[in-house]
This record gives sequence, C-alpha cells and structure tokens, in this order.
Amino acid sequence: MAKVSVIPRINTSEWIVYTLSDSRSRDEIRYVGITKNPDARLSQHKGDKGRSHKACWVRSVLRDGGSLVMKAIEAGLTWEQATSREVAIIADFRSRGVRLTNSTDGGEGIPGHEASDELREVRARNATGRVHSPETKMKMSAWQVGQKRPERGPAIAEAKRMSPPAPGTFKGVYPRGSRWTANIYLNGKQKYLGAFGYPEDAARAYDAAAFDAWGSKVWLNYPVNDNRLLAA
Repeated sequence: MAKVSVIPRINTSEWIVYTLSDSRSRDEIRYVGITKNPDARLSQHKGDKGRSHKACWVRSVLRDGGSLVMKAIEAGLTWEQATSREVAIIADFRSRGVRLTNSTDGGEGIPGHEASDELREVRARNATGRVHSPETKMKMSAWQVGQKRPERGPAIAEAKRMSPPAPGTFKGVYPRGSRWTANIYLNGKQKYLGAFGYPEDAARAYDAAAFDAWGSKVWLNYPVNDNRLLAA
C-alpha cells in the first residue's frame, strides 16, 4: 500500500506554506499550497478524484508505489501573509522552470476572507508582463461574449477546436497509468500522438499536430509564439 509522508505537527492556529513532491524524487517540487491543518490537507490531496494536473500527478505517484512528501517551507504566518507568500513562491518557481502542477497562480483565498492591498499588489506584480498574441486575444474575446456554437456539421467541429480546455486541464491530453497520452481528432477519426512522462509534453504534442492541421483556427494549450511549442 502506498505510504503518505507528512510534516511534523505545528501550531494549527497558524498558517504554513508547503510543497509536495514524490518521495522518489524529493528535490523536484511539484505543488505549492497553504494550510493550517497539514494532516487534513494531505488527505484531501490523496483523495482528489478530479482531472486536474495535480490530481492526476498525485494518483500516479500513489498508484506506482511512491509516497507524497509534504514539506513546510514557511510557517507561523497569518492567512494574508500565507496567501501573499504562496503567490510569490509560485511565481518564483515558475520563472525558474519548476514543473508545478498548480492550476492557478495561488492566493485564491477561502470564503470569509478578503484579499489585502498587499496581496492584490503581489497578484498584479506577478501578472505584469503577460502578453497574449492578437489571435489569442480575439479568441478569448469571442469566447467571453458567448459566441454561439453552430448546431451541426463542420461548424460544430470548428467550434470545439476553438474552445478552451477546462480549468486545470490540457486539450487532447488524458492520463493513462503513470503517463499522459496525446490524441487528436482528424476527419472524424481519433489519432494517437504518443505517451509522455509529463502532461505538458503531451499538450505540446497536441498543439503541434493541431497547428499543422488547422493553423490559427484552433485553441492551443500554449501560444503559437511559445518556443516550447516550436521545439516540440
């Protein structure tokens, strides 16, 4: 049975910022979060049945005989301090190429709490510099205004291609065992693109095939001008 490692008990009236990693590769941090109850939070991670990147990764670790290692990297924080540090740490890790499974940039908070001016400033600072291509902006705008989807035929397929993936997931990527597969539908038939060790790699394989097939008339997981796509 897979084991779960947990950090030592701390004062549960205080918040901590923690990381999750696989016991077989402890130095590779895959998730950053905050909690004031490590035991309960770790149990939530272990029992997550969702399809998010993090949930799929956790299931693959436990299924393959590994264990989750939860490590407190900052402790003794107020809720506002913890959320601010979570946002900053996630941004720092991502800027250094860490393969986090977080679906968001952190700092979402919990019901009953309002973000402080400091936290809002951190969020704004971390969002600075994110530039979408004109094509991406047009797609996002069209989707947000509730563009009607055609009812039949090729128009339906085009509408599906132009739709974004569900939050925390990649288009054309599905978990299979400890790996992720990439698939694409072409001319009404599913085409298998391969199995990959990381969902990001599978997402780029889908993007490359989708861009080859439809050019700009498809919603990609990564922008067309992303060097990671060009290298796929």
